[in-house]
Amino acid sequence: MKSLYEKVNGSYVEVGDVQIPALISTETKYEIGIWGQRHKEYLKANHRVIYYNLLTQDKLNA
Repeated sequence: MKSLYEKVNGSYVEVGDVQIPALISTETKYEIGIWGQRHKEYLKANHRVIYYNLLTQDKLNA
């Protein structure tokens, strides 16, 4: 039986004999240019809700 976390494509990492949720994405890292970095800082300073929504959805650097 799958847990709710596994149903939404979550995965677990085994540490010792305990499995903990893998909250950090293991996907490829994106490199953003200077304008992307400036836009990210602008969102962080002026539009925090949008910034944190993108950050938690792992779409900030995509």
